Amino acid sequence: MQMKRFSQRRRIAAFTLNELLVIIAVAMALAVLAVSALAKAKAKARKISCTCNLKQAGLSFRIFAEDHADLFPMGVSTNNPLNR
Repeated sequence: MQMKRFSQRRRIAAFTLNELLVIIAVAMALAVLAVSALAKAKAKARKISCTCNLKQAGLSFRIFAEDHADLFPMGVSTNNPLNR
């Protein structure tokens, strides 16, 4: 009689511990891949930004030279003791 009662219970559908561990491992692997891809994209964006800034600086020097008889702006050296 006792056996009959247990067999009549419905089995609840659930994940096993192994399935949960596999899901967590896959999710962590995907997160690591996403973070590394974002880091590479951030480094590339920083490089592009630096390139654009250098281009703008070069253009500003060229425009200054065109307006001032092909002379570039005078540089100030930080090693010169007279400038301190």
